[in-house]
Amino acid sequence: MAASRMSTLEEERYQSLDEVLASEQGSTVDKSKSLSFLSFVALLPSFIPGALVLMAALMLDAHVAPHATDIANYQDGPTISAPLFPQTVDVNLLLVLAWGVPAVMIAFCCIVKRDLLLFHISLIGLLETAAYVELLTTILKKLAGALRPNFKNLCQWKEALSRCTAPDDIINNARQSFPSGHSSNMAAGMCFLALFLHLIACSRSGWGGSRAAAGPFAGPTTVGFLRAWCCCPPFCLFAWVAMTRVWDHYHRYEDVLA
Repeated sequence: MAASRMSTLEEERYQSLDEVLASEQGSTVDKSKSLSFLSFVALLPSFIPGALVLMAALMLDAHVAPHATDIANYQDGPTISAPLFPQTVDVNLLLVLAWGVPAVMIAFCCIVKRDLLLFHISLIGLLETAAYVELLTTILKKLAGALRPNFKNLCQWKEALSRCTAPDDIINNARQSFPSGHSSNMAAGMCFLALFLHLIACSRSGWGGSRAAAGPFAGPTTVGFLRAWCCCPPFCLFAWVAMTRVWDHYHRYEDVLA
């Protein structure tokens, strides 16, 4: 009896939510659905702020050297002589996983919903998320100047010379262990994707525009399952990428947790 009453109350709550959404969408959905391609193009300048921040982050990374931490600070601390392994997730694959996958999923969902406005807003949010995460991560890397676990092998350290012999860009890279850029990008990208999918799942009628069109996905139990499921794969992917940075000796646990 109690379980049946809880199910009834839950169903009534969703019905009320549907009514609120319907009343709100009555004045907005038509506008978003009627957003033409030319209107979408006309809104492209709204991408400029995020693009400028991203450009600033990339220029900062390219032209500012990290803090030159003395190697003597690591004599009694964490190792900097770990073996040099190929990266399981290189920069190109990182860009695909952290930002390409969310962009493709957003495009797919918005095509199904036929909603250019949602696509436009979501892409702006994704771009600005990527830009500010990259800027903050780069600033922290430059200030910390932490040596990677494989610092000596990565920068081709020569004991006889007591210095690195690799090119400057590789040496600078070897001095940017904290925080992990792979982890911060994956965390931001996967959180954005999870929240977007959560929004779609919470709408319950997000694929058809009405409660009836939701079909078997209209029940509160199914909705709760969808909300939980849509958050699981992105976070599992993030956890895997973060752990590869430790396994490949490019970061320590505190770097990826930061």
